[in-house]
Amino acid sequence: YICWAAQAALWHFHGVPKRLLPEKMFGVFPHRVAAPDSALMAGLAPGFGVPVSRHSEVAAADLPRDRGLEILASSAESGLCLVQDAPNRAVYMFNHLEYDAEPLGREYRRDLEAGRPVPLPRHYFPDDDPTRAPVQTWRGAARILYRNWLDLVRRHAEARHKGAESVEWLLGRGARPALAGAVLTDFRVEVEDPLVAVPGLLRVLAAFGHSPSVLKTEASGPAGCAITLRVAALGGAAAESVARHMLHAVRGARRAAYRDPAGVAGVLVAERIPAACPKRPRVERLNAA
Repeated sequence: YICWAAQAALWHFHGVPKRLLPEKMFGVFPHRVAAPDSALMAGLAPGFGVPVSRHSEVAAADLPRDRGLEILASSAESGLCLVQDAPNRAVYMFNHLEYDAEPLGREYRRDLEAGRPVPLPRHYFPDDDPTRAPVQTWRGAARILYRNWLDLVRRHAEARHKGAESVEWLLGRGARPALAGAVLTDFRVEVEDPLVAVPGLLRVLAAFGHSPSVLKTEASGPAGCAITLRVAALGGAAAESVARHMLHAVRGARRAAYRDPAGVAGVLVAERIPAACPKRPRVERLNAA
């Protein structure tokens, strides 16, 4: 969650209020790493700069001590920057490492032209001269932080899907048959009962104007079955739509994946959630490439 969204999410999850500031916190401020052992902070040097642009803040004193919140980075001038919420798998970023060199300058000129009271952004223009072009001194820190974050996402996905047969099927390029000149799309759906699921899968394909040239079932896990269907080639968006309909419409469908023999494919992995929320399965999309 970034900026206002971070403040809103902290209020939603933990009841942490935001505090209005007497003057806009505006500029590029040096920050210190408060949790050097955090994977998100790996490789960040002390004193890395972060663009800040906000009229409010979250105070460290307002963070509850027993809810798993950890301050990762903060500034003596601008306050909290980054807070991790492991129980909710959330990260709250109050500032703007995603900015390039120009946004703070555009905001400054916009407010001046609108006649709004706005301070000169601190530590931003060379020698505090707004006629000089700013330098994106925080680019390296931004790349490190977002690379660390994406690496955590990747590791979580790998751990979550380790051993998931649909994912292994999707990525198992070597197991794909050589189909010279063939333009096809394969679907694999994990179901509880194939006798119940097969008619539903055929109805979904028929609704999209397709019938399978191949339909195969095999055991999947201790209690389940995987159904593989091959149809004429579908574009990525159409194949994903078919996979979604399979998960929504077929009773007992747990996961669905699609791929093409050429090896460029998407996978849609979903897990059924309780019947009280039948229209909101948790969906995760991976890419075989």
